Formats: sequence, C-alpha cells, structure tokens
Amino acid sequence: ARTTKAKKLISDLEGAGDVTEALKATSTTAKKTRKSKAASQKPVNMYVLKFNTPILPFAKFPLTHNRYIQEFVKMYEEDKDKVDRIIGVHYPQNNNSHAVGAVGIEIMVSKKNNMTIIESTESSRFKVEEYDPVSNFAKVVPVEDVTLDEAFGTGNNKSGLELNQKDLLASELFELKNLWFTYNKKINQLLMILPQEVVNRYDMVMKSLQPPLFDINKYPEGAEYVEIFNEIIFKMAHYYFAVFQAIFSKDNDGMRPMIYSFIQTRDPLHRSRKMVNLYEEMHQIIDKKSVSYTHLRAHETKANL
Repeated sequence: ARTTKAKKLISDLEGAGDVTEALKATSTTAKKTRKSKAASQKPVNMYVLKFNTPILPFAKFPLTHNRYIQEFVKMYEEDKDKVDRIIGVHYPQNNNSHAVGAVGIEIMVSKKNNMTIIESTESSRFKVEEYDPVSNFAKVVPVEDVTLDEAFGTGNNKSGLELNQKDLLASELFELKNLWFTYNKKINQLLMILPQEVVNRYDMVMKSLQPPLFDINKYPEGAEYVEIFNEIIFKMAHYYFAVFQAIFSKDNDGMRPMIYSFIQTRDPLHRSRKMVNLYEEMHQIIDKKSVSYTHLRAHETKANL
C-alpha cells in the first residue's frame, strides 16, 4: 500500500516540477557519502563554543552576550590564530565533566555590524571524545548517519533497490512540504488573535530562522539529494523548537532533551518521521489555542459592550 501511495506521490511531484531532478540521483550516492565519511574518522581538533542549549545544523544567528558567549569571545580573540575549526556544542547540565559524548555541529564565526554571527552550512554533527577546558580545544569525530540502504531496509533487495529509495524519499518530502504549508496557514491565523506580547516574541524568534526551501532546482548544482533532504528537515526542526517555545512558553529545560535527542538521531528517515509527528502535534495545539483565544476575545468584546 505504501509503495502504491509513494508512486502516486512521485507522479504528483513530477507534475509540480520541484523534485524530479533530485530524484535522478542513484543509490550509489549514499555509498560514496559513507566512504568519504569513513575516511575522516580520525579525531580532529576543534575550538569549543559552548551553548546553553543544543543547536542544530544549519543554524545562523547573532550571539547574545550571556556568560558562555562572553567567555568564548574573550578566549577566541586571544587564540584565533591557533583556531582552524570550531564546534558549537551543549554539554549536559552545562558541565565540562559531561563533555565526552556530547554532540555538536561545526560552525563558522564572523563579525557584521559589530555583531558576532555564527553559522552552520551542512548537516554534519560531531561527537566530543576529549575536552581540555584550559586550552578550550576538543578532539571530535564525525557522527555518521546510516546509509539509505540501512534506513530503508533495502540493502539485501537487489531488484528494485533504486525505485524503493526514490519512492520513500519522494513520499517523505511531499509529506513534509504539505505539513510546512499547513503550519504557515495555521500559524498566520493564530497570530491574528494572539496577545501582542506573544506576537512580538514570535517576531523576534523569526528573525534568526531560515525557512526550509522545497524547490530543489534552487539548490546549488551538484548538491546531493540526501543533503538537501537533511537540510529541509533540520530547518523545519529549527522552526518547531523555536516557535513552540516562543508561542507556547515551553521553557528551555523542557526542550533541551528533545533537541538533544534529535541532533543525535543518525537515521534520516527517523528524523523525518519525528518531524512529521511533531508538526502534526503542533497543528493540533495551534487549533486548540485558536479556539481558546477566539472564545476569550468574544468574551472580552461582550464584556465591553
């Protein structure tokens, strides 16, 4: 039933014209990616920027001047001639003794208009194997995603292997795209009735987020489809975690475990399924909030008559 559904989705996507080019990639792409990652398993040194909460790949935002950032900027200015690569990472409980095993992302640090900007440009994650708080350098190794063969369970099925992968990836992307459009419609309706202070908080959060781009033709030529797929999922995750906190007042302590679990997930298909479930849950919460605020507004209007 899923294969039949996926074939129909591919047909729909071909009509839309925004995914078919990417689906021409063969199943050897994942194998090449796997081999290239395997060659880089030797630990590398990265300078550490510690965050109060886990951050996800493809993040881009100005740094606020909290305690961790102030310490980093001061040390970085003194050490930057020795720094080649930087990892942004959250240590559980913000404790250096929990550094080993922590997962973070490689980031670039730049200055613009007297603001320090951090940016991640790929889905790679890295696990800390050693950390020296004196030098602020860590030895890290890449966190490898499982191959598409492993994710889809198609490794032993020689016949129709490529078709299965195309069907599943197209199905996932189509579902994510529909969820994204539904989210935008629902959130815009909710913003019209939310209290102004909540809307202001939402607007502040939006300034640091990059929306996912579903038009495959707008990605750089030669970009691997799996990387595009991952970028869309991680950017949707940015929106989910940030918006959920901004509008529904979920505190950082409650969100950290969810974000940390997400960044450690090594199966692209599982990450996609998590996003689908989280967005469906958020849609239901938005609907309930909309009804609640609509009733509240009606009651206030009636009281003022």
